Amino acid sequence: MKRVKKVKSLLEENNYKDYMRMCEATGLPYTLYRSNYRVIIESAFCNIDFMQNVMSNKAFIVGAMIKKDIKNTGLIPPDIDKRSLRYYDFAPPKYLQDSEHTIYNIDIKSAYANVLYTHGIITAKTSRMMQRLPKKDRLAAVGMLASKKNIFHMEGRKVIAAATEEKDTANWFLFCVEKTAELMDKCRAILGGDFLFYWVDGIFFKNKRNADKVIKLIEQEGYKSSFDTCHKFTYNTNKNERFLTYWKDTEEGAEYKRLSLPNINSEVDKFILDFLKEIEK
Repeated sequence: MKRVKKVKSLLEENNYKDYMRMCEATGLPYTLYRSNYRVIIESAFCNIDFMQNVMSNKAFIVGAMIKKDIKNTGLIPPDIDKRSLRYYDFAPPKYLQDSEHTIYNIDIKSAYANVLYTHGIITAKTSRMMQRLPKKDRLAAVGMLASKKNIFHMEGRKVIAAATEEKDTANWFLFCVEKTAELMDKCRAILGGDFLFYWVDGIFFKNKRNADKVIKLIEQEGYKSSFDTCHKFTYNTNKNERFLTYWKDTEEGAEYKRLSLPNINSEVDKFILDFLKEIEK
């Protein structure tokens, strides 16, 4: 039987649950895929991709270019303990409790993309393609290096076979995280007591007396950066992400900014695990 055309949908509310229950009710074969930010159901009668975030086709194209470049280098993936990696670090947050304080920020531009390029892991052509992507798609393209997928071949609610697929390029993504954090730590050392926090590739601090030294260090390491003045910070979290919001001064006036780190959707995983556990009841 010919498989139906795949439909794409955002992963939200209970939409994926209804489709899983429908597949269970048929008793027919289907395959369930669960990756970090997606749930995919494939069968002859149902073919749908639930995505936590929508990505452009260009993000997938550039992701494939990155993997091809890595393969062509012949380099052995680095040995990195992902449990030791840090995506952010905060000094004691007393200063941030008064959000009216003026805070300064230096961002490394396209940090992960430039880690790959400055270390000879991707070509200049791929680097240029990455720079043309919106930030969200650029991060997604690099994140594809570390994608992990759990696969369940099903009949109704019976698991016929199960497997896990993890990309052999995963440690190259961790390499980007590690090198960016190392540079953030060097910047923190220069700032001393003025350091407030860093968030992936951006460092925030009070007093700009050492800002020029931080910018010079980043340039010496082979990266470009931007300098901004910020106000009114807030921190929040929900089931999908942790995020900081603040206002940045620009020539046109104050600009609202939002920094986020995605959370793997634990509610989705709990439902899927409960769905599968009931097999043995």
